[in-house]
Amino acid sequence: MIKYKVTDIPEAHAQMIQGDFLPGSIPVHFPKDERLCRKYTSLFLNQKDIETGLESLFLINENLHPQIVYALFTTAIVNLLKCFQKSKDRVSLNENTFLKKNKDIEQDFERYKLWRNNYFVHDGNGMMESKAFLLVAPEYSPSSLGGAASVVWRTTLQIDYYKEAKRLEVVMQSAWRLVTEEIDSIGEILNKKYSKKSREELLSYGVAGISCTKVDEYSVEEIKAMRPQEDANNG
Repeated sequence: MIKYKVTDIPEAHAQMIQGDFLPGSIPVHFPKDERLCRKYTSLFLNQKDIETGLESLFLINENLHPQIVYALFTTAIVNLLKCFQKSKDRVSLNENTFLKKNKDIEQDFERYKLWRNNYFVHDGNGMMESKAFLLVAPEYSPSSLGGAASVVWRTTLQIDYYKEAKRLEVVMQSAWRLVTEEIDSIGEILNKKYSKKSREELLSYGVAGISCTKVDEYSVEEIKAMRPQEDANNG
């Protein structure tokens, strides 16, 4: 999988990429009728979410405050499972395909999905027990209530976050591999397809507004000066 290093230049409203490509290459858009483009983009978004979740897991250690450990673990679970949720903004990963290829972690995956839905994200009360109560005053009191009504609750789910972080890491690494394989597969199809196009046709798709150069080769002012030319070419 080819993954370029991207640097944002906020002052210039530009992005710079570094990687293994021919000097002088020009990034262009995919044509609007390319059906694989949305899925290809979605796979990279899913990969980024999984990597962010893994980074959170790697930070968990016994020296951290329990609330920080809880937050890091929650981040990892949410980032993993949102890749499998239906969304109008991206193509989700196919859960059946994932579990078919990873039967050994199916139980863990289903458990984390349950935790996510009933505990970490949605308040389904499936893992908490609550009791609302009134305080009845003692017999000697002139009033019938001895205090204000309230609610007490306790968590019925006890999680060993350090142990589960290791198990969750295995699940997330499996998801990362699935995403990477699909990126490679679609990338190969796209590269093969567009390698047959002429340079003129590729340029007709419109410049993408990304510069292929090392960041330190230009000042911010020089990068800003590039933008009107790119926009004019795009028009």
